[in-house]
Amino acid sequence: GAFLSAGGSAGGTSGNLTLPSSTADLLHHDHHHRHHYQQIEQRRAVGMGRHDDESSLLLLSQSRRNPPPAPGPPLHQATGRKPKLMHTRSDDESLSPYQCLVRRQIEVFEASHADIHTTAQGRNRPIVLGQVGIRCIHCGHLPVEKRARGAVYFPSTLLSTYQTAQNMANTHLIKDCFEVPRAIREDLIRIRLRENSESKNTRKSAFGGGRGYWASGLQAHGVIETDDRRLRFEDG
Repeated sequence: GAFLSAGGSAGGTSGNLTLPSSTADLLHHDHHHRHHYQQIEQRRAVGMGRHDDESSLLLLSQSRRNPPPAPGPPLHQATGRKPKLMHTRSDDESLSPYQCLVRRQIEVFEASHADIHTTAQGRNRPIVLGQVGIRCIHCGHLPVEKRARGAVYFPSTLLSTYQTAQNMANTHLIKDCFEVPRAIREDLIRIRLRENSESKNTRKSAFGGGRGYWASGLQAHGVIETDDRRLRFEDG
């Protein structure tokens, strides 16, 4: 049970209290391990920081390679304008009787929520809310299953409206539409036959005042072309 002094002599008389050698070893060993663990924790913290920095750089690089999508165009809106008859007072001075009668059977309208979920002639892409089209005044407003084929068209340009309307007259109005009053259908057929037989009116009837006239008529109604090749009513 003898204690060892600092000098190592047994039963030392120097008055300095010494620790058993085994206890001193334990404390030294514990201090060594604490220092070792502190170094490990420091290295781990540095490593985690480096890992965080690398992760941030990776995310930044990915965001640059794959930037978030740009905000899309504003949603299409309808102006709420009521349908307008294609026929105007100037038609009688510029068009043949047949073309005047055709234009009295067609109206300009803008697509509603119901229209964008139905099919229409001349449609190779989706119809959007507020897009302007032309339709038969007799059945174009009916549900799609209750109207004849060719009742509604959505021309992509102002100038193409003329030919679109001629297609509607030749097939839908004269042949297919069961809502057109019999007297009007008979007048369309009779007047067209008469004009085609009269050489002086054939040219006027065939061109219907020309594509420019029909385009100008739409512009007078406030219809414009958009950059995505659709027709719309001007705002305001």
